[in-house]
Amino acid sequence: MWKRSPEPRSLVNTDQKLYCDPCRPPATYHFLVAICENTDWAINRNISGLFLWLDLLLSDDETVVEADHSKLVTDQNTLNKNVDTLKANLENIRTHNGRQQRDTEKQVWAIREEVTSQLQDLTTAEQTRSAQVGADLHRLQSDVADLHRDCSEVKNQVAQYLEDHRTLAADQSTTQTEIHRLEVTVRQLHSDTDEVRRQQQSVQAELVKLQEEHVGPVLAELRHNHHSLTSQVNTLQINVDHIKVALEESLSKTSSAIAELETRLGGDQPKSDASAGKEDTTIRTLHHDQIRMEKSLGSGIFAIGVQGTCREQDQVIPVMVKMPNVGKHDLGSQQRLIHEAKMMAKLDHTYIVRLIGVCEEKGPLMVVMELAKLGPLDMFLRNHSQFPVRTIMELLYQVCQALEYLEAQQVVHCFVRCRNVLLFGEHLAKLSSFTLAHSLSGRDTVTDPVWEEQLITAKWLAPESIKGRRFNSKSDVWSFGVTLWEALTYGAVPWTKLTADKMVDSLDKGHRLAKPVCCTDRTYDVMLQCWQKSPEDRPTFKELVRTMEGLCQGY
Repeated sequence: MWKRSPEPRSLVNTDQKLYCDPCRPPATYHFLVAICENTDWAINRNISGLFLWLDLLLSDDETVVEADHSKLVTDQNTLNKNVDTLKANLENIRTHNGRQQRDTEKQVWAIREEVTSQLQDLTTAEQTRSAQVGADLHRLQSDVADLHRDCSEVKNQVAQYLEDHRTLAADQSTTQTEIHRLEVTVRQLHSDTDEVRRQQQSVQAELVKLQEEHVGPVLAELRHNHHSLTSQVNTLQINVDHIKVALEESLSKTSSAIAELETRLGGDQPKSDASAGKEDTTIRTLHHDQIRMEKSLGSGIFAIGVQGTCREQDQVIPVMVKMPNVGKHDLGSQQRLIHEAKMMAKLDHTYIVRLIGVCEEKGPLMVVMELAKLGPLDMFLRNHSQFPVRTIMELLYQVCQALEYLEAQQVVHCFVRCRNVLLFGEHLAKLSSFTLAHSLSGRDTVTDPVWEEQLITAKWLAPESIKGRRFNSKSDVWSFGVTLWEALTYGAVPWTKLTADKMVDSLDKGHRLAKPVCCTDRTYDVMLQCWQKSPEDRPTFKELVRTMEGLCQGY
C-alpha cells in the first residue's frame, strides 16, 4: 500500500521532467509523465492545479482511489481533448501572428516606396525650382540692364528738356513782346471798328429812308398784283376742273351712244375691240434670244411668273415673263394668256401694268410685261406693318384711277385684290392680272368656267358675282372696297373663318367686314358704300376717285 507522505507533496520541475513522489502509485507517475512529454511547458504549468487535485485524491484511502479510477480515466480523456484544443489554439495564434507580421512587412514596404517616391518628387521639384530661380535671376539681371539703359535715356531726355526749357523761356520773352505789340494793334482796330460801325449805321439810315420813299410803294404794288394773279389762277383752275368733268361726262355719253349705235347696226354680235381701248391693238412680237430668265416669282392657276430681262435695241430692261401653267385644271392656260395679252394691248394708263410683247417661238408662250420691283401689295404690307397709312391710301387712290379708266373703256377686271396690285415703288402702284378681264361692249353678264369650277376664292367678289356669275363695273366696286379693307389691315385675308356659302348668307343678313384699326370713319363709310347689296346703290369709280382724293388729304 502506498503511504501518505508526512511532508506536503508538490509537483517539482527538474529539467522539464516530473519528480516522482514515493507516495504516488507508479501508474499515476507514468500517466503524468506521458502528459508532460506530449505538451509544452506552458501547458504543464497550466495543469499544475490538476496535479494538486490528483495528490488530494491519492491522499485518500485506497478504496476511494480504486472507486474513482474509472472517473480519472474519463477525466484523462477530457484532458487530452482540452490539450488538443489548446494546441489548435496555439497553432492559430502562431498563424495569426505570422499573417500580421506579413501584413506589417507589406505596409512597411508600401510606406518605404511612398517615402521614396515623395523623396524623388521633392528632389525633382527642388531641381525645377532651382532652374526657375536661375531663369528668374537671369531675367532680373536683364531687367536691371534695361533699367540702366532707361535711366541713361531719361538722363538724356532731362538734359534735352532743360535745353528746350531755356529755349522756350527765350521764345516766351519774344512772344510777350509780340503780344504787347498785338494789343496795341487790337486797340487801334477797335477804334477803327467803332468808326466803321458809325458809318454803317449812317448807311442803314439812308437805306431805310430810300426804302420808305421808293421801294415800299413798289413792293406793295407787287403784293397786290400777286394776290390778284393768284385769285385768277385759282379761278382758272376751278374752270379747268369743271371743263374737264364736263368733257369726261360728254365723252362717256358719246362712247355709250357710239357703242349702242354700233350694237344696233351690227345686230347682236358686239364689236370686240373698237370700244375697249386703243385703236391700235397690235401686239409686239419678241424673239426668244431677247429674253433671259433669272428666277421664279411664283405660280397661279393659269400662269407661272418668272423674273428676267429683255433686250430692246441697246437697252436691257427687267421684265416679268408669264408662261402657261399646265396643271390639273385644264382650262386653256395658253388661251387665257393670249386673252390677257390682247386686253393689255388695248389698255394704256399710268397705273396699269404695261405689256412689252409676246414670244411664241422655241417653246411655250411667253407674255412679257414690265417688272414690279417690290412685288404684290399684299405681301409688301405683311412684311412692312409700320408702312404709313397715308401712303397706303395714295396707292389705293392710284388703283381707283386705273379702275375708273377701265370703267370708261367698258372693261371689267373681275378680280380686284391686293395681290393683283403690283408695287413699282413705295409711291407707285399699278393694276395687273387681266386673265379674267372682259370687255362688256354693251353686255352686263360674264360667264366663265373658272367661276363654275370655283377655282378662284370668292372672298373679294360681290354677292351677285358669286351667286349669278354677273360681272360689271359695280361688281368691281365691291371688290375695290374689299381691297381697300385688305390694304388697311396690312394684307389680312377677308372672311377667313367662313366658306363661300356661309359668307353669302352672312352678307344677305347685312353683315359686313369690321372696321380696320387704322381706318377713319370716313374711309369706312366709303367701304360700306361699296358693299351696298344693290349694285345700283354703289358709287361709280368716277365718284370714288373724287372721294379717295379727299380721303388722302385727310390723313
